[in-house]
Amino acid sequence: MLQHPWPGNIRELLNTLRRAALWCGGKEIRGEDARDALLPPRPVEASGVLGKPLGEGLDLPEILNTVARHYLDRAMDEARGNKTRAAELVGLPSYQTLTNWLKKYGVET
Repeated sequence: MLQHPWPGNIRELLNTLRRAALWCGGKEIRGEDARDALLPPRPVEASGVLGKPLGEGLDLPEILNTVARHYLDRAMDEARGNKTRAAELVGLPSYQTLTNWLKKYGVET
């Protein structure tokens, strides 16, 4: 039980103990009863851009373009057009580098 991830925290633990108490055959909850009452951990599913299946239909350059345009647009909006500040927001070393990225990804300023 210590190794279980407990995504529902205390509520999930309490529900597991209740299930174990209801399902156990005696007056005490045994380790086997507790294991049987555990819900299997839900698989972590990657979603969005990180969850796309590999193979046909995956266009990595287009995904990278979409992500870059998204963050460049956001940075320029948040920086109110100040390229130095926008470059800082997206981790680029200078406004010149940002200008090159804006041009490369077709982001209008």
